[in-house]
Amino acid sequence: MSFKSVILAMFSLLLFCLLGCAGSSPVDHFKGLQGDWELVSFHKHGRIVGADAIKQLTVSIRQDRFQMLEKKPGTNPQEFEISIAEEFVLQLDSSKSPAEMQLVFPTGEKQGQLCRAIYVLEGNELKICAAKIGKATPTEFIANEKAAWSLYVLKRNEGTGKRKSL
Repeated sequence: MSFKSVILAMFSLLLFCLLGCAGSSPVDHFKGLQGDWELVSFHKHGRIVGADAIKQLTVSIRQDRFQMLEKKPGTNPQEFEISIAEEFVLQLDSSKSPAEMQLVFPTGEKQGQLCRAIYVLEGNELKICAAKIGKATPTEFIANEKAAWSLYVLKRNEGTGKRKSL
């Protein structure tokens, strides 16, 4: 392959990426996040959360609702019950790099308070780095004890197992 062909291919790829990103709207970002997600790893303020605890948590995103769900064994070994551990109204700003989200508590003691976060969606993997309530938006995807950031790595759930409705 000639040098000219390589440059032309690289320019075409760059143009494709730029046009794809420019046409990406917040609605497209909401659509990409919809579904059920399993935690792959979770670092809370610089500390690794154990595998047993991770297995008990899942995330559900429906429209603008972000729910952290807790799984509990059901009466049938192939079923489990789910309760809502935390619920947020999701607000996205895909114009920034990395893209930002705000997780706003809709009810309860924390109503109206928000957690600022950054996120990236790569295929079926979603990374979220979130700050504690009221703290500044994270600037990179790391779990940082000093800055009180938590890092979540999630994988899209392809529908394994049965669950009882919420």
